[in-house]
Order: sequence, then structure tokens, then C-alpha cells
Amino acid sequence: MKKTLWSLIAVVALAIAAAGLYLWLEGEAPEPQVAQPPPPPEEPAIRHPIEAAGTAAETGAETTNPLPSLAES
Repeated sequence: MKKTLWSLIAVVALAIAAAGLYLWLEGEAPEPQVAQPPPPPEEPAIRHPIEAAGTAAETGAETTNPLPSLAES
């Protein structure tokens, strides 16, 4: 009977030690790092700009050929 009692005490002590070790190691896990998104790329400089010709309203010119009406097209 003494041998059975000591075996039971050893098993319970081992289980308590294992549970304590598990909880201790579980508590030390570092917080996950959230990755910051990379900054948006800068717009490249325009190396060969095209000069704008401007629209008819900007230059003051009127359109020379107005569009025909729907019935005449």
C-alpha cells in the first residue's frame, strides 16, 4: 500500500510540475509583430514633358466643323 501511495504522489507531483511548466512557457510567448505596409513609391520625375497644345475652349478657337444632327447622320 505504501508503494502505491508514493507512486500516486509522484504521478500527481509530475502532472502538477508539467502543468506549471506549460503555463509558464505559454505566458512568455512574445506578442506578434504587425508588419507596417511599405510607404507608397514616389512619383518619378518627368524626364521629357510634352507641352500641352490646349483645347479649343482654352485657346479661344471655335470648332470648324460642328457635328451633324442625329437625323442627318
